[in-house]
Amino acid sequence: MCFLAYPGSMLTFVSIQQITRIHKARDFGALIRSARHARGFTQVGLAERANISRTALQLIEDGRSPSLTTAIKLLRILSLDLAVLSREGPLDQEKLRGD
Repeated sequence: MCFLAYPGSMLTFVSIQQITRIHKARDFGALIRSARHARGFTQVGLAERANISRTALQLIEDGRSPSLTTAIKLLRILSLDLAVLSREGPLDQEKLRGD
């Protein structure tokens, strides 16, 4: 599962499967690259499914910030769940796990 949080004006992605907070676009790109490899997609294959160019996907994986629409497309294609957190403050990882 991947959460999008909006603390202040910063967009934060949180990967729940690995309980990894993703603070920067390059971290999001690394998550996309890792999930793409794990699911056996090539850059061309994932880009075609997301209706973006391979170059755009490469830039995202290298750290360029995607649009929210593109981020959601990529997360859905890679079977990563998405939720939006609208509160400020630290996330309680035990609550996220359901402990």
